[in-house]
Amino acid sequence: IYFARNESEIDECLKEDKERFLQNSKNKALEFEIADEDNLATQLKNVNVIYIRGGSTSQLVDKMRKVPDIERLFESKVVGGSSAGVYVLSKYYWENDNSTLGDGLGIFNIKALCHFEPKDTEIINKLLTYKESLLLLTLPNHKWIVVYK
Repeated sequence: IYFARNESEIDECLKEDKERFLQNSKNKALEFEIADEDNLATQLKNVNVIYIRGGSTSQLVDKMRKVPDIERLFESKVVGGSSAGVYVLSKYYWENDNSTLGDGLGIFNIKALCHFEPKDTEIINKLLTYKESLLLLTLPNHKWIVVYK
């Protein structure tokens, strides 16, 4: 899902992501499909793995929020996200680009801060006191976690 990217970036993003996934696939036959805003619900029903690339979080959230009952479409799927891809899955997040708090889709009932650095104590305090009390996920660059739901 490249909804957080400009149209002009999609071909290059796909090329980079294909290389990364194939490099780590142990010679599995993988098929790649670029998500289409108008057909996203159908595409999500028909895939096993979903990758949501980072970029503009607000753009990504706005586009994905249009899909009715989207949380159900993520059930029993392997889902990966980077930066904005993590934020859209979270209930609340810190938008790094414009230093604001935002509301994601809430697929995971967490608060998230990507590109975390130890000096980010003020941001952490803002997230911790934003709306309800939830687990806060802090991800430094180039770190991944696995969440089972």
